[in-house]
Amino acid sequence: MTRTRYRQLIIAIFLLVLFDMAVGQFLPSLIPTQIQTADEAYQQASVNGQSMSGLLLASVVPLVYIVASFVGLAGLYFFRRWSLWLNVALIMVAPVLWFSIGYSLSSWVTGFMSQWIATCIGVALAIAYLTPLKSEFR
Repeated sequence: MTRTRYRQLIIAIFLLVLFDMAVGQFLPSLIPTQIQTADEAYQQASVNGQSMSGLLLASVVPLVYIVASFVGLAGLYFFRRWSLWLNVALIMVAPVLWFSIGYSLSSWVTGFMSQWIATCIGVALAIAYLTPLKSEFR
């Protein structure tokens, strides 16, 4: 794979992430109304039972993870060696992070897109680690 093709893959992943975020934000109608209503009631009860520090942690940690993910993608695009380790670390931390935060409600479209994005990032890392392209990372 050439540097140009690899960068095209990273751009495609970035666009998929933006599309996934947009669908999740702007098309809530993909989730049935009854489930949305039940989720809102559950969220309200959860917020009332949590401390301010718990709410702050539940808000800040995912935001930091999202920013780190975009930084990791940018590092892959610019062939930075640190981005390889950052992306592997993000993959390793993800299950712990999501288990500690709790459930999340998403439509089948965003669920599918998230799995597809994770697979594409795995492919990008495999290419970066297992092909001659590894020598390009500095």
